[in-house]
Amino acid sequence: MKKNKFVFIALLAVLFIEIFGFNYKFWLYGNMGQPITPTFYFEDGTPVVSGQSYTVSENMELESESIGVDVKNIHIGVSDCNDERWKRKDRQCVLHVLTSVTDEGHALFYNFVQNVVSPLVPDSMYLPVEAFGKVDKIKLNIVDDIDEIVFDSIVVNDRMPFRFNIVRAFLLFILLVGLRVILRGNYYDMAGMDEGRCRAGIVCLLFTIGLSLLVLLVQHQTSDSGSSMGYGELARAISEGNVYVSDEADDTLLSMENPYDTANRAALGAHAKWDTAFYQGKYYVYFGVVPALFLNLPYYLLTGEDMTYVQEACIIDVLLLIACFVLMNELRKKINKKMPLILFLLLSLTCTFSAGMILLIKKASIYYVAIGAGLVFVYFGLALWLSSLTDVEDSIDPDGSHNICLWRGMLGSFCMACAVGCRPQFAIASFLGIIVFRNLYKKDSKKRYTGIPRLLMLLLPYVPVAAGLMYYNYIRFGSVFDFGANYNMTGYDMVHMGIHVARIPIGLWYYLFNLPKFNFEFPYMYPTSVDSGYQGFIVSEDQIGGVLWVIPLVWICALDLKKKIRNSQMLYMRILCYLIVPIVVAVDTIMCGVLVRYQADFRLYLVIPAAMIAMELLDKNSCDKETYNRRARRIALLCMATLAMCLLTVFCQYESPDYLDYANNPVLFCRMKMFFGLFSP
Repeated sequence: MKKNKFVFIALLAVLFIEIFGFNYKFWLYGNMGQPITPTFYFEDGTPVVSGQSYTVSENMELESESIGVDVKNIHIGVSDCNDERWKRKDRQCVLHVLTSVTDEGHALFYNFVQNVVSPLVPDSMYLPVEAFGKVDKIKLNIVDDIDEIVFDSIVVNDRMPFRFNIVRAFLLFILLVGLRVILRGNYYDMAGMDEGRCRAGIVCLLFTIGLSLLVLLVQHQTSDSGSSMGYGELARAISEGNVYVSDEADDTLLSMENPYDTANRAALGAHAKWDTAFYQGKYYVYFGVVPALFLNLPYYLLTGEDMTYVQEACIIDVLLLIACFVLMNELRKKINKKMPLILFLLLSLTCTFSAGMILLIKKASIYYVAIGAGLVFVYFGLALWLSSLTDVEDSIDPDGSHNICLWRGMLGSFCMACAVGCRPQFAIASFLGIIVFRNLYKKDSKKRYTGIPRLLMLLLPYVPVAAGLMYYNYIRFGSVFDFGANYNMTGYDMVHMGIHVARIPIGLWYYLFNLPKFNFEFPYMYPTSVDSGYQGFIVSEDQIGGVLWVIPLVWICALDLKKKIRNSQMLYMRILCYLIVPIVVAVDTIMCGVLVRYQADFRLYLVIPAAMIAMELLDKNSCDKETYNRRARRIALLCMATLAMCLLTVFCQYESPDYLDYANNPVLFCRMKMFFGLFSP
């Protein structure tokens, strides 16, 4: 009876939100009496003729006089809009319209907020107006350059259509029901995953496939961007026996005493290939070589064409999703085998997206490919390491070295080594092996290190990978430890930038503690700029907020301050993760600066401990039914809050251009705004 009552209440809530929330403009601005069609004029006095094609120059103004009525909306009817800059038809024609009026309270024009509209999204073409009494004049300022546009009509107080979006209403209903199930469920009486392995395995498989399709759908909206010399060029160079991608350096650049001085390059007119490593007259790709070897080179040898960043990103997204779920399952086996399936799926989903996935699907470029590939190897490596410990109870026993599956551990070591070849910052992840295999270097009862031979076997896969990377660095830059990032032809001189520890507090604040910026209107979360009194140069881009705020799940890590977890091995791993976070933040800040994508370098070291603690708290043997359900619901609430922040991160336009930015896919932005924009003009 209670369930039926909630379903009824949820239906009423959905109907109310859909009718009065998403359609609020219909009630406020959609029925204002007889529509009028005033004549609008260009700046030179030429009237706008319906059905005639015009070329829109930047900041073109259309003005109409003697309106003399209360105005609640302006409907711009456009039947054709073409701009050669947009390559695909569904990405064409977005207008940035600034509305100005004079009314009974203003003899001079005053401006409203600029609107982003598209004729491909009809609902967006209605511009709400809140004036001071009757409007006398209307001015529409179109700030775009459009090659061709046809105005059908410009109607004042047009009748807005009422649109009940059945898809949106259905999704909202599913969300409300899902929230109720997750936040009010009786988790204690649910069967553990190991009690129905076959059923749980099938559900997890279908869940992963569904998530993969969703991620691929989102990633498909991106377009290739980034470095002018990327993995495609590197793959072709390697196939030809070279490690440099170009030796055609500009003569002016070659003659410069310091070719890394960006301002001086521009002053002298020197041409440089952006975001590549320039060393002794040749250009190199300084990004890790491993993604090129595993993806681009085989693709080029098979097809003779370059693999696009979108293709690479799609492959990495799916592998990352699988790797994270596999890692979460290995943690579950070591900590809480009887964890309910719904909690495992919710926790794994939250950790997958919050640890880095949500940042990677925002853009397809070499930066994200390198970081994403590194994360894939780290997740698989750590999962294989944990899987090699065949029994958790024996693995923490002094004689636990005998319960190591060597081939899994060695494969995990190989993955960890490859992560360094994707992005050097991930080298620090290998130190987690000190905790995972701590029993291999512990003395047995006879004071002998019986696990040393096995430990050496686990270290063996690092040798060929490290040797290959060192040789690759040496033949390029004359040093086995030089990956070439300092020779980057970018917006500043990295060679002479130096190490300035004064930057570290800035990085710690913006990467970890900076508050996100929210607004009432879509996209709800807005980027913030890095603003500090630092007396020097620091690279920075718009921020989304520190990870301690955008990933509420990590708040659970505070329990480590007051609760001693039973599994000491996992406690030591968490402590090491906590120590790694400020180290990675400091390195990223000193070497480069404060960029959102660099959060993917250290998010996992907070998300993984949070998952460990959650699994430990969800052990049914540690509490009674009421306490267990209370814990489970709180963890579920943190997961839902984290997923909500992930969704807002997708909407937030901190990266320009991204697929929700009207500089890249403006029509999609308008559609998303109309779909998700509750009470949004």
